[in-house]
Amino acid sequence: MKILVDSPFEDYVQRGDVVTKEVLSSGSPFFTTFKKVDAFLRTKLWGAREIEMSPIGAFLSMNAYMLCLSGTRVAMSGHAASSYPLFRTALESACYAHLITQDDDLASVWLERHSGPAALKACRRRFTSAVGGVAEAIDAAHPNCGIKAWLDDIYQAAIDFGAHPNPKSILHHVVEPENQAPEMVFSLTGLHSASSAEMARSLCAAVEYALAIAVILTFALPDHPEDLIVQLNELIDLKNQAVNDWNEQVLADNAV
Repeated sequence: MKILVDSPFEDYVQRGDVVTKEVLSSGSPFFTTFKKVDAFLRTKLWGAREIEMSPIGAFLSMNAYMLCLSGTRVAMSGHAASSYPLFRTALESACYAHLITQDDDLASVWLERHSGPAALKACRRRFTSAVGGVAEAIDAAHPNCGIKAWLDDIYQAAIDFGAHPNPKSILHHVVEPENQAPEMVFSLTGLHSASSAEMARSLCAAVEYALAIAVILTFALPDHPEDLIVQLNELIDLKNQAVNDWNEQVLADNAV
């Protein structure tokens, strides 16, 4: 087995910048929807109102938002697999914020994490199942909304598609082998093109995780105002419409 990387780091960065510019001018419905979710977080959930949240909860909320932006920025460079660790951590950070908002005592547990082995163990015990715990809590308060199944699904998807070195995160990007007797040549794609199916999948994922973060942080508020719920449902409808349009386009392209 021989591994050949035929371009230096600078080429990787430059190619990623080219792909990002192409995405910005592509008119992708997923990217357009992502910008609307971003605007919801910045100007509807936060900028337009005072929120009942401790400083620690607020810091974790902002961390979730910024990591989601970072994951989307990486996805827009074409590197699909490397965006999922960021999306996963963004989702976890939002869930930490939700838990602390519901129980102020958890802020001190989180703050003391690095003070010693016992504190580390206590923090892990309270936060390791943060995503599942928040999903169950929201689902219990709002049954029949399907929130638990949705959050469980996208959290597992993050692990499958890149947050762990699982087969889908690696073999999914292997190009069909070329027969060059007496050898077989495999290629592992790092950066996908702006027009590729992987880019569409990545941008759809960006919308999905941004929406999940918006939902988690909205339901962290004591009253979660009805106008925010209405706007979230509208954003979810936009995402679903973008997915339907993309699926129809794929079917049409395959039929040609």
